[in-house]
This record gives sequence, C-alpha cells and structure tokens, in this order.
Amino acid sequence: MNCERGLERNQQNGHEPQGAEDIFLPVTKTLKSLRHGVEAVGFFAIMGFFRMLGVERASAAGGKFARFFGPMVPVTKRARTNLEMCFPEKTSSELQEIISDMWENLGRTFAEYAHLDKFSIDEGNDYIELEGFAHAEAVKEQGRGALFLAGHFGNWELLPLLLNKSMFAGAAIYRTANNPFVDRWLLKRRRAFINPSLIPKGAQGARQFISILKNKGYVGLLVDQKLNDGIPVAFFGRNAMTAPAPAQLSLRYGFPLIPTSFRRVKGCHFKMTIHPPLQFQPSGNRTDDIAKFTLIINQWLEDTIREAPGQWLWLHNRWPKQDAQSNFSMGDAA
Repeated sequence: MNCERGLERNQQNGHEPQGAEDIFLPVTKTLKSLRHGVEAVGFFAIMGFFRMLGVERASAAGGKFARFFGPMVPVTKRARTNLEMCFPEKTSSELQEIISDMWENLGRTFAEYAHLDKFSIDEGNDYIELEGFAHAEAVKEQGRGALFLAGHFGNWELLPLLLNKSMFAGAAIYRTANNPFVDRWLLKRRRAFINPSLIPKGAQGARQFISILKNKGYVGLLVDQKLNDGIPVAFFGRNAMTAPAPAQLSLRYGFPLIPTSFRRVKGCHFKMTIHPPLQFQPSGNRTDDIAKFTLIINQWLEDTIREAPGQWLWLHNRWPKQDAQSNFSMGDAA
C-alpha cells in the first residue's frame, strides 16, 4: 500500500515511473564512451608508432602485418565470395593472392594515416605522380562545375588532394568514423593536409555539394559502395544497388562526370590518373537514361578494378545474397 501511495504521489506531482530503459540508458552511454576511449588510446598509440617509423617503413610495416593477419579475419570470407563471383575463371591460389594483396594495401593505407602531411600532387613530391590533369583543366576552361568520381583504389584517402590545388579548389565527401575521438583526429588531419573542404556524408552534405556544383565548383565522390535505396545496375555482371545521384545530377544540370583512379605503384608511391569525362547521349527517357548512365559508371569502375584487383576493397557487401543478372548491359547503353 505504501508503494502504491508513493506511486500515486509521483504521478500527481508529474513524475513518471522509471522504466528499465530510463535506468540502463545512462549506463549504456557511459560504457560506450569508455569503449570509445579505450579504442582511441590504442589507435593513437599505433599512429604514434607509425609516425616514429617514417612514411616508408610505416607503410611497409602496416602492409606486412595486414598481409599476414588479414586473411585470418572472418570478414575475409566475404571478400572470397565476392572474388569467386567476379572472377570465376581464376584458380583458388590466384584468388588467395588477390586477398593477400588487398589486405596489404589496406594495412599500408592505415599506416599512412600517420603521414598524410607527406603527400602532395604538387611538382617535386616524390610520392604521387599525376597524369591526365589536362582533362580537368579543359573542364575548368568551360566554366562548369564537375563531379570527380572514384572508388576505393590504392590509398583513397589521398584522392581529395586533387581538389586542393589552388586553381582547382573543391570539396570531397567523407564518411564519419564510428569512434568520435578517432573521427575528430582524422578530420583535423584531413583538413590540414588533404583538403580543408570536407562534406559529411548524408542528406545535409548532399545539399551542400549540390550547392557547390551549382556555383561552378568541384566535388569528389567515392561511388563504388552499396546504397540500399539506390537502383539495381550491373556490376561485374550482377545487379548491385548503386547510387543514381551522379547520373541524375549530370543529366539534370550538365555537370561532367570525371573518373579518377589512384594506383599504388610501389610501397607508398602512387599514380593518380584523371580520365576523360564519361560520355553519354540521353534519349529523353529520364528513368532509362539514369540507369544506363549509372551503368557506364559501374563499367568504368569494373574495368579499373580488373586492372589491379588486389588494390580494391573486396570487403564491401556490394551485392545482395540473392543476386540476379541485371536487366541492363553495356549493349543496352551503347
């Protein structure tokens, strides 16, 4: 009875009884913050170690570590499944070599976070060779904005360097890291050494980069990941949910789509290649045009991946489990 009277008094005073969610939510948040703190301490310690090694030795050490331990990680099964689907003609040992190369590239990329200040596309920098800049200059002379498209090739973190050139300043889209402490560190270094104009992925970021394009600016975008609410378009011969936004923006506003690839040549030395803008002649059927133009983007990605499959991130959940042959083919787009 006393408990009931106490409950009644609380309700009369406007106090709702606490449920399990109210009790445990603060505890859950505290534990999550502690976990993030522990993760961040480990991350910063590793970055400090790589920093002391210097860029060449850090990249090599990260690559060797990941090449040895990476294939043992359970998520490697996804990479193996993806490779078997995309390269049915390759032997098991050939696929295993691609997986090892992928992990080495990933390990090197991770270690190179500690040395973002060492990389530049300006003349005199020994780490990045720039090819095809004339294609970007031609677009600049036309006085139009442009979308630079890329994928997770080589060290994709260095791609926004292109949009940090004084004559070609632009912004790049980035994905926020899950750990807030690590995210702040990464964002600070990215803005200091790679590109000061970084736009977070999401609805607000989308409005921001559209505004930049409308004002004749330039935006870099990674377009090789799965988008659940995208459209099904062929990628390595099978449907993959793909972002239609690049094709939609290009068709609506006339922005050129400029493919950009980034190849690890040796160690922490790279070759960045700017390709001619993708060509597409619209038919007037908006839905069909978007699908076919997006197919051309996927085909460029596929061709680039096939040139160096060990430098792409095969860990992506790119295809649905129950995939089917796409309704679109390159023959349809021609």
